[in-house]
Amino acid sequence: MPSFRFCRPDDSSLLIEATNQAFNIHFPRLVPITEEKFKREIKELDLWTSSCVLASEDGKPIGVLIAAKREEAATILRLGVVPRFQGHGYGSHLVASLKDKMSVLGPALLTVEITENQAGLITFFQKLGFELEDEYYDFMFQSELEESSLPELVSEIGVDDLGSRFLHSSDGEFQVGEGFLAWMRQTQTIINQKNSVRGLGIPDLDGFAAYLYYREIQGSGACEGGSYVEIVAIGCRIREKATILCGILIRYLLSQIQSRILVPRLSKSEISYDILEEIGFVRGARILRYGVGIQ
Repeated sequence: MPSFRFCRPDDSSLLIEATNQAFNIHFPRLVPITEEKFKREIKELDLWTSSCVLASEDGKPIGVLIAAKREEAATILRLGVVPRFQGHGYGSHLVASLKDKMSVLGPALLTVEITENQAGLITFFQKLGFELEDEYYDFMFQSELEESSLPELVSEIGVDDLGSRFLHSSDGEFQVGEGFLAWMRQTQTIINQKNSVRGLGIPDLDGFAAYLYYREIQGSGACEGGSYVEIVAIGCRIREKATILCGILIRYLLSQIQSRILVPRLSKSEISYDILEEIGFVRGARILRYGVGIQ
């Protein structure tokens, strides 16, 4: 029986090794995890080594769970077992270990985000009591747009200007809180990334009528290489004006860059999917968020 233990800050190299051997091996297109990337996830995603679980046999890693944690919830970023050790319940044991620790120390919610085509992984988490909570879509823009006709409306803004997000429910009302957003799109993530994030806004008497925050990702940051621009947040105070105002921001951004644009793990509370598709974005992968309450 392998040994299972939670990790310490000085276990980072072991966690990197375990991730590449037990998780990345199942996804050949993924770029191997490096020390630099791991440290970046600690800073940007609030990855806690103390919430990571390592399974070892004869001193060698055979399974790993990588988790991030904030006040309201924790999320599983990666979970993997070396292929020849699969089928023995070790993955379930890794998750159970984290749930047991959270039942004592909190937080009270554990989530995981899974691409829709990973049916086996979805079934795995459902058997552990996880229930579907939300869905997101990736969007990509590679076409050409006419230049913004109203560039004078656009101002550069900082992350500190983000303030309260313009998040709308299906009936157009503002939603309170943002726990339903994908982990990578929550405001805390954007604050953590503030040195690399730039913002565009359309000012009005109440501050900003619409905003768009983005960052440039170099080739090593993409699983298949190639640089791109990632929109990390987008919103409009008045939902009915989003097509016009967010369209102006996107056109302005396109006039300033020469890269493809990705909008990963977008919740429809940020902006209607129809609006992005009207502008020319193509809908990609569907991502499902599952969660389980911790007693």
